[in-house]
Amino acid sequence: VIGFKHTKYLVSRLKSQGISLLLKVNIHYYFSNKLGDILLKLNREIDKAAIVIKNIQNIFILSITIFIFICLLILISWQITLAALIIIVVNIVINYLTTNSLKELNISLVKKTKISSQKIIELLTSIRLIKAMKNEKKEYQLSTQLIATKERTQLNIQAISASISPINEISRILIILVLIIASNYLYGQQIQDFAPMLLIYLVVLFHLLPFISQFTNALSQITNNFSSVEVIADFLDEANKPIFQSGNIIFDKLQSGIEFQTATFAYPNDAKLVLDKINIHIPQGKVIALVGNNGAGKSTIIDLLLRFYDPIDGQILIDNQNLTEYDLNSWRRAISVIGHDDYLFNNSVAYNVTYGLQNISELDLITAVKIANAYDFIDRKSVVYGKCLD
Repeated sequence: VIGFKHTKYLVSRLKSQGISLLLKVNIHYYFSNKLGDILLKLNREIDKAAIVIKNIQNIFILSITIFIFICLLILISWQITLAALIIIVVNIVINYLTTNSLKELNISLVKKTKISSQKIIELLTSIRLIKAMKNEKKEYQLSTQLIATKERTQLNIQAISASISPINEISRILIILVLIIASNYLYGQQIQDFAPMLLIYLVVLFHLLPFISQFTNALSQITNNFSSVEVIADFLDEANKPIFQSGNIIFDKLQSGIEFQTATFAYPNDAKLVLDKINIHIPQGKVIALVGNNGAGKSTIIDLLLRFYDPIDGQILIDNQNLTEYDLNSWRRAISVIGHDDYLFNNSVAYNVTYGLQNISELDLITAVKIANAYDFIDRKSVVYGKCLD
């Protein structure tokens, strides 16, 4: 129970650390990483990494226990123990080789499952095109081939996993046979005098075997899931993530204005310049509009102003102070943004309208909704705090 609770705590802590990191990273991180891959790391890979860490702890404890039992066996008869250990070591080696095969098959299964799932999603999302081109038969063949390949890999995994238990049982029988043969050979006529010690030896040995089985199982789980530790270590490493350092100046209110000084920008890993030595001055209290064709850089200017990115050359001044020197949280709290894409949180209308704000009265909320001309098509009950949309 303690181990279970410890593992759950570890998983919870790693996931909390992962969410904290995802809230810190730059916007570009989400363009260069697929959402599905991020969720996979945050959920399954963290669970598997926690299993590895738990089993490393188990192996440490089991190693001490096994060592004590082996010392007891050696004290009774080091010759018989040597013979028994040969079978035990052979069994461990066989289990290790089996788990390595399982590891390779599991890696292969993950890849094949991913490819198969992507193909099914592709088939469903492009069904109109498939039907229009009368290509159903080819798509069916491709999909079923991928499913069959995945199923064969799963069958191989099940077959190898099912063979582990019989191998261990055979090993135990071989150990007993070896003990009987070794005892007869070593003690011969004195076997009757050694019989009580042999009985004690067998009791100690059969108490040892379950611990060896647990040891090999723990080693198997570490081998199968160790790649997840490397994945999570890389995922939680802030050094290789695009994280902006916040400045120390707390922004309160715009005093003089905003100025772009020869600001140049290109998106990461893209040589094409989106902005080339842009100069813009916006005095405090002035309303301006940026007009241009798609791809002219209007949204990029807003992204730079929000400090989703920093210019690769030039600077952005806020009240004659470089934007990078301002505290990022206080600066963004002072800006209101209405983007191209609308997003509603799975919560009440009040929550969505006042998102990011604090201590907003119901009167202010209703006033804001009326100003936005949204009051008529929102049910009055859903505007009240705590009420959700039907």
